[in-house]
Amino acid sequence: MLGKIIQKAKKVNIWHDKLFLVLVGLGVLINFAVWMVLALKIKPSVYPIPLHYNIYSGIDAIDLWYKSFVIPAFGFFLLFLNFVVSLAFYRREKFITHLLAVSNVVIQLLLLAASIVMIQEI
Repeated sequence: MLGKIIQKAKKVNIWHDKLFLVLVGLGVLINFAVWMVLALKIKPSVYPIPLHYNIYSGIDAIDLWYKSFVIPAFGFFLLFLNFVVSLAFYRREKFITHLLAVSNVVIQLLLLAASIVMIQEI
């Protein structure tokens, strides 16, 4: 499947769109930062850790340490999904492709903020 996606990317010539490449690269870097923030702060433990904090009721979700990595995994899934959808729309509508790439950066920034807030509680 990945081979088909790469072949389609070569056909639509998306690799020459500098704005798109910068935005996708920025999204990947931010997603990597989310992984690193969590990997450096959260250590394997048999004890549950807080995963969600609500300003009204405090900590409202506690679970095992590895479940905190759902946040960056979800971000990576969205990166991949937006890239595939961008390939489908690139020839017809470049604006949608750029909009998806910008939304990807915004989503990754929100996930980074959520990760930073989550590790503040640990």
